[in-house]
Amino acid sequence: MRRSTSMPCNDYCWVYITRDSDSSRRYHIGFALDLPQLLNDNLQCDILYYRQFNNTMDGLAHKLFLTNVNNETLLLVIRGMNPEMRDLRRDFQ
Repeated sequence: MRRSTSMPCNDYCWVYITRDSDSSRRYHIGFALDLPQLLNDNLQCDILYYRQFNNTMDGLAHKLFLTNVNNETLLLVIRGMNPEMRDLRRDFQ
């Protein structure tokens, strides 16, 4: 009998993109298990994009994708969700 080597991946997680408050050209792509808590604790950047996943592997794959695209494509992804490029922090309040 063949044993399954896949790990169960049914946790909720978030992929997000922030912009430094002092620079409009520096972006950070992050991964969090609890983005609302992270925002409450210490994240001081503008949140420009977020996406929730119910599968950790899908979330990590999306983060890897975003990390490897050029800035033009990254801006297209951000503007697809957030055309005004406003801070989305209030979505979590």
